[in-house]
Amino acid sequence: RMALVDSGGSSVCRIDLDASGAQGKMTRDVFTGLSCDHTGFAFSPDESYALCANTARGTIARLDLRTNKCEPSKYTGFQRVKGVAIAPSGNSALVCDVGGRRIGHIDLASGAVSFPSGNCFEPPFSVCFAPSGEFALFSCGVNGGAAGRQKTGRSDFGGGGGGGGGGG
Repeated sequence: RMALVDSGGSSVCRIDLDASGAQGKMTRDVFTGLSCDHTGFAFSPDESYALCANTARGTIARLDLRTNKCEPSKYTGFQRVKGVAIAPSGNSALVCDVGGRRIGHIDLASGAVSFPSGNCFEPPFSVCFAPSGEFALFSCGVNGGAAGRQKTGRSDFGGGGGGGGGGG
């Protein structure tokens, strides 16, 4: 029903789609105070909010899609973030901390940030949950890097993506 688009790195545009998804109304600069670079949006299961990788600041922003309120530094403890994914349960999120070469875990109820999967061999830049929430896949490697330096990692959750992960 909507899309979010980085508009020049410091703000996010909102596109509300019509019922067919073919046309939409774009509202510029709905969410401001950000430092993102075209990556890292994830919608909550109920579509009430989205998380945004506030890349250069090393934080995850929370974008309230009902009130258009932006919390640029809602979740902290990262160095430089790219990808973000919310578990299908809505209980947790995973974050690609490119600068720290690690996958972060956010408990969305408490706001606690942890790094249960350890460090990655290369910077991670995208992450997604399986529809069941039992595992997540993440990609690691340098853009334009040498062949063989891009890898895919996996974190298992067993209980629908609510807790910490296994190894990647």
